[in-house]
Amino acid sequence: MTDDVKAHVAERLRLARTRAGLSKRAACEATGISESALYQWEHGIHMPTLDKAIKLCRVYDLTMSDLVGDNEEDHSRMARLEARIDEIERGK
Repeated sequence: MTDDVKAHVAERLRLARTRAGLSKRAACEATGISESALYQWEHGIHMPTLDKAIKLCRVYDLTMSDLVGDNEEDHSRMARLEARIDEIERGK
């Protein structure tokens, strides 16, 4: 996973939470995600797994396309994200 993809998703997560009017604590309570994990995702340290990203999208009223973008470059980012998730799930 490249740093630019992490930074892109991190920025969108922060903006979406803010637009939803949620504090970090409220977002964590609504999703069952730890504050530590949310911090890492919102600062581009790590990426959320697909199941966690879906939970965040539901709470923030986003689609996955909203989260990763919706142009050709963003589709490429999504493909890399999905490939990385597959790697993680296979334990690589």
